[in-house]
Amino acid sequence: RHDRVHDHDQTVVTLWSLEAWTAPSRLARGAAAWQRAMLARAVRHADAVVVPTHAMAVQLADLAPLGARIRVIAGAPTTGFAVPGDAPQRVLRVGVSAPYIVAVGSAADTDELAPVFACAAALDVDVVVLGAGENDAPLIVDRAEASGLAERRVHTIVDAEASDRAALLADALAVVAASTAPVYPWRLLEALVVGAPIVAVATPQHHEVLADAALFTAPGDGDSISEALRNALEDETVARRLRVLAADRSRGFTWSDAAHRVWQLHAEL
Repeated sequence: RHDRVHDHDQTVVTLWSLEAWTAPSRLARGAAAWQRAMLARAVRHADAVVVPTHAMAVQLADLAPLGARIRVIAGAPTTGFAVPGDAPQRVLRVGVSAPYIVAVGSAADTDELAPVFACAAALDVDVVVLGAGENDAPLIVDRAEASGLAERRVHTIVDAEASDRAALLADALAVVAASTAPVYPWRLLEALVVGAPIVAVATPQHHEVLADAALFTAPGDGDSISEALRNALEDETVARRLRVLAADRSRGFTWSDAAHRVWQLHAEL
């Protein structure tokens, strides 16, 4: 409990996701209620509440009476995240061999992933779903098959270590973020580091994190996603430009910068 009377400790809360308020069905049972209760406690006791994007700060301001206590400090990729020297072997070890695209998401995103699966089937490439939960594979495969993509062409990757993620992202023809969920896009930060061509649904959060280092698509528009994917996969000039912009954008996200901002926040408090 926050005890300002006796020890003057500073209590700062960090929120990486607002799903508990905007998409509670995406969370495990009880998790949304717990998060809402914790935010209510933070409203009463926290000296500051940190979120990783200005877009999320705007949303949070509408959800809780925190006023000037809301601060923005971006997260960063894992320190030292880089393509390993044995990247091709790592990709093979996780069962992927054909040309593929990486789709960031889980079973909660199957509706938004459907046009990605359909486009992959038309382009004759595999889809690696990065970020899937332990029990997500059956639902993801079912949706892929319903969208015309054969089961053998869908690979769900659960709890991949950093080097495996770097290998998969670096070798992908493109990385697709089709979800509109208000969560911080950790895997997209990693895709930026390895210079992967990125296609992302146009949300305030994606625009803020990716800036010009992605092709943006209209939310819920399968044709828009298909067109952007085809541009990234079939036009080498577009792919090369996206790779350069991604690597350049990645330099704006470091944990040393985040640490400096946290230090500055506590100094101000």
